[in-house]
Amino acid sequence: MSPTGFEYRDGVLHAEEVALPLLAAAVGTPAYVYCANTVRARYRRLDQAFAGIPHHIHFAVKANSNLSVLSLLRELGAGVDIVSGGELYRALQAGFHGRDVVFSGVGKTVQEIAQALEAEVQLINVESEAELVAIDAVAARLGVVAPIAIRVNPEVTVDTPHAYIKTGEKGQKFGIPRDDVARLVELTGELSHVQLRGMGMHLGSQIGNADPLRDALPRLLAAIAYAQGKGHPIAFMDVGGGLSVPYESHERDADIDDYATIVRA
Repeated sequence: MSPTGFEYRDGVLHAEEVALPLLAAAVGTPAYVYCANTVRARYRRLDQAFAGIPHHIHFAVKANSNLSVLSLLRELGAGVDIVSGGELYRALQAGFHGRDVVFSGVGKTVQEIAQALEAEVQLINVESEAELVAIDAVAARLGVVAPIAIRVNPEVTVDTPHAYIKTGEKGQKFGIPRDDVARLVELTGELSHVQLRGMGMHLGSQIGNADPLRDALPRLLAAIAYAQGKGHPIAFMDVGGGLSVPYESHERDADIDDYATIVRA
C-alpha cells in the first residue's frame, strides 16, 4: 500500500481498502477522507523512536482540527498543542482533558487564558513578557496558580520551504529572545500566580533535517539549567517544530530516527 494510504487500483482512487467513488456515492461530495491506519502507523513510528525515555507526543490542532482525527489521536495516546480558545474547545469535544493540552501561540486573549486555566491545561507557553504578566493577572483573579513554560527562541538557522514557517531564527516574533530569557525567569519568580514548569522551543514547520535541532538544543538546555538554578521546578522540555512531510514527488519525509537520536542525547 502507498505510504499515504491513497493509491490508484485499475484507475480507481482508493483510500486504504475503500474505493472513493463508492464512498462519494454513499455520503455525497464534497467530503474529506482520511486514512486512519496511516495516521496510526505514523504516530507509532514517532512514538517508538522515543521508546524507553519519558515522552509525550502532542499533535498541533492547527494542522487538522477534524474531530474524528483528533479522537483517533487521543485513542493512540497523544496530547494536543493548541493556539486558540476555539482549538481548546475542539480538543475537549474530541475527548481530551486539560492535562493533555499545551497552549502555545502568540496573541492569547485574556478570555482564552481564563478558558485554559479553567480547563486545567498542562502548560501555557509564554511568548512575551506582557503575556506572562497577563497570565499572572488572570490566574490571580481566578484564584489559581498557572502552570507555564517559557518559549525560547534559540536563534538558529532553519531550512524550510518558505520564510514564513521559520520560527526559531533571530529576529522572529515567536518566543523569547535568548538574551531576554534570564530576565523573564527572574520575573516569573516575582509573580505569585504562575509556576514555571517547562521550557520549550519551536523551530518552524516542514523541517527536513535535524541540524537546526542539533544547534538549538544546547541553548534550550542552558536555559533550563539556569531556571533550575533559580529554584524553578522544571519538569518539561518541549522540543517543538513540525517535521516535514512530502507534498511533491521530489520531497522526502523527515529523518525521524536522526531527530530522536539528538533529542535522546
